[in-house]
Amino acid sequence: MNKNKIIIFLLLGFIFPTAEIYSQQKDLNTARIYFLNNEESEFGKYFHNINSNLLHSPGVPNFILASKNSNVIFGLGGYVMFNCSYDFGGVCNSASFFTADIYVPNKGNPRNKLQMNANSSRIFAKMMIDTKSLGMFTTYVEGDFMGSGNAFRLRQAYVSFVGLTIGQTKSNFVDLRSLAPALDQNLSSASGAQRNPLIKYELSITKTIKSSLSIEYPTYSASYGSENSSAPIIMPDIPFYIEYDTKPVHIRASAILRNMAYKDLIDNDFRSRLGYGFKLSGHAALFPALELLANASYGKGISSYIVDISNSGLALVSKDKSGKMFAPETVALYAGFKIDYTKKLYSGISGGYIRVNLPDYFDGISTKPRDDFYNYGFNVCANLIWKILPSCIWGIEYLYGERVNYSKEKGHSNRVSTIIKYSF
Repeated sequence: MNKNKIIIFLLLGFIFPTAEIYSQQKDLNTARIYFLNNEESEFGKYFHNINSNLLHSPGVPNFILASKNSNVIFGLGGYVMFNCSYDFGGVCNSASFFTADIYVPNKGNPRNKLQMNANSSRIFAKMMIDTKSLGMFTTYVEGDFMGSGNAFRLRQAYVSFVGLTIGQTKSNFVDLRSLAPALDQNLSSASGAQRNPLIKYELSITKTIKSSLSIEYPTYSASYGSENSSAPIIMPDIPFYIEYDTKPVHIRASAILRNMAYKDLIDNDFRSRLGYGFKLSGHAALFPALELLANASYGKGISSYIVDISNSGLALVSKDKSGKMFAPETVALYAGFKIDYTKKLYSGISGGYIRVNLPDYFDGISTKPRDDFYNYGFNVCANLIWKILPSCIWGIEYLYGERVNYSKEKGHSNRVSTIIKYSF
């Protein structure tokens, strides 16, 4: 099935249930269609994105279909985004700026690279039914075109009702509200942005305190030697958080437990390794025009939840010739600011640091010596973003990143990028 058929199928999947609900209502002829300015919509509260700092989060759509009493609402929207970037003084070998993908060393590798794309453009559809007594039933689907060959790629697809969310969406171990605005899809080397298939329950304990527990289908990237190999998933990841939120300030404490399976080829047996992690994250509006954002993560086997090293084979690593594997210790730190110069002009300034600690007994694997493994990396980001129109944003950004291997060899890269985004 090609990508156009997939898109049509997803959209019809939303429209037909909506039409069926309308057919059961007496006020069918009074259903309303709106084409709205996405900042001045009476329906904004239904589509408000709590992660509004992030340029890659869709906002209020321009197209709304609503029943007479607004108890059934369907929105269809998205954005077109064009991105142009140039690497110099060293190259990051990926579309997004991952310090783990910077060539090490710089000498002998490309030092300049131009990129242009529009595949981060997104579409989404959202339907909400107000059940009155039990609250809002929400269905949401979102995708972009960052699959292989610019194919349509599913990002999120879930249903949510009375605190329960079932489907694919951001992990419970991810706090996007703790991130400063960024043009790059990566957001920050030390941040988390993992999306998993999950079942999540969120509970409001008081008006300012809430907690959430989920079971999630895990992914992890491992470094196997000739003595071990991959194995089927045997246990879901279990993230949990508790959060204090007064809107101007939020603080979240998170934890995750995971069990990663592998096959020991020496003993010809299946084994697993326990992983765990902790995160403290939050934001604070220091002044009306200045916002502080930060998060810190620590754990073993949590590289899947650190954007920069999520695909670097650092969740599980072959221990030695015994066939056993271990989960490396990982530390990730992030801090940033959002600065509002005017209502239409603002900046995001941020930095991240990641360190992976391999034990002293580790000499490397059969296909990769210890010296070539990622030891630590950091990046800094600064941008200027202008809201030209309510639906149109232009931005320019500078990124610098450095990667250091266990051999102490370094690689660094500079990137200047610009985007133009039009929401619909």
